[in-house]
Amino acid sequence: MLDLSATRLEKFATTALHITNLKVKNKQILMEELPIHKQIEESIGNLKEQANKKGVEISYEAIGKELIKGDPNLLDICFVSLLDNAINHSAAG
Repeated sequence: MLDLSATRLEKFATTALHITNLKVKNKQILMEELPIHKQIEESIGNLKEQANKKGVEISYEAIGKELIKGDPNLLDICFVSLLDNAINHSAAG
């Protein structure tokens, strides 16, 4: 329980730090064109082990090679958070 609570607290602190950094006026967001499918695939790769431990399968099929404009680090945080939430709130198996 302590380990789980520490992990959640660390994720919360990291997210709070990112939000604080974005609110600072001098902080610039890196905007570049990125292939969205690669961003999503990397995020899925980061959570494969967590999904496997819970018996959850993450499937994704890229339809095209669309580009999005954004900060790769912030997009990774966004996709990982969404997938992490989905894994945590899905039934095992």
